[in-house]
Amino acid sequence: MGTKSSNYKEFVNLWNLFEKEIQETNKFQPKNIYGFAKFYLSIHQEEETTVKNLKRKIERWQEGIEENRNFQRETINQLNDFYKFLNETYFVQELLDDEKPEHWFD
Repeated sequence: MGTKSSNYKEFVNLWNLFEKEIQETNKFQPKNIYGFAKFYLSIHQEEETTVKNLKRKIERWQEGIEENRNFQRETINQLNDFYKFLNETYFVQELLDDEKPEHWFD
């Protein structure tokens, strides 16, 4: 659990990656939030939402960046999942209980 400032920075960094991936992908057209929402829900048919609602949810996140809002961990995790969905090569290596970040840079 991070602070408001660290959550905001993490979300903005992840948002920039997500937005760039939407613009560069060849998986769907149009290359915008609507195109992403439509493509995502065509693959994840178990989701209980509509393209319109998912698009609006993501647009509210974008508005939140402009308004400098606090982002909850759940929202950051959802955006992370969306980014992973677009970029299959992206993954996050979780640290074990006995590890510290320095462990990976020995």
